[in-house]
Formats: sequence, structure tokens, C-alpha cells
Amino acid sequence: MRFALVLLMALFSFTAYSYGTHAADDGDSFLEGFPDVPRLDVIRALGGDPVVFDTPSGTVAEVTLLIRGSGDNALKLYKESLTPLGWKCHLSHAKMRCERENDRIVFTDPAPSKNDGQLVLRLEPKD
Repeated sequence: MRFALVLLMALFSFTAYSYGTHAADDGDSFLEGFPDVPRLDVIRALGGDPVVFDTPSGTVAEVTLLIRGSGDNALKLYKESLTPLGWKCHLSHAKMRCERENDRIVFTDPAPSKNDGQLVLRLEPKD
């Protein structure tokens, strides 16, 4: 009986660990190269691979996000999603700048009047 109980507890622990690992490693949760930027449903696809490189002052990364709907709507959704993650975001026409600790992310909408357009996302070190 004791062996069965230990085996059951071990199985439960392994199952809970595996589930937690799967949820944390979900590749679709955050954008590749931008570990603290969630991948929202407003994104249709990435416009190519992210460009990521290190500089003496920190990491710089850039990617184009192909979006559903207007850039203005996507920027508002990102502001709502990033604020709980500790980012302080400032939204202006066709652009949003967010800062946290030593990093800055900037979203730019190159064609603000277009539906199903794109946003350019850039990660850079704060000055």
C-alpha cells in the first residue's frame, strides 16, 4: 500500500511538473527575440525573421508584425498587455514607446490609415 501511495505521488508530481514546463515553454506566448513582449492574437504573422544583435550597451532587436485591423487598435492592445508586465508605455499617434529597467521597446505604425497593416517593433537599451 505504501509503495502504491509513493508511486501515485511521484506520478502526480511528474504530471504537474510536465504541465507547468509545457505552459512556460509555449513558444507562441512571447515573440521570438522579445521574451517580455507577448504574441497577441492581433498578429497575423511576422514579416520575416527578427533581427537581433548585441551592442556594448545592450541587445537591439527589430521585427515587423503583420497585424489584423488597425495599427491604432494593435497599439492599444499592446499597451494593455505590457503594463501588467511592468512596462511604462506612452502612446502617441502611430507610435508607442515603453520602458522598463534598462530596456525600451518602440512600436511604429508606418501606415496608420491602413487596416490589416503592420507594426515595426524595436527593442533597444535605454539611454
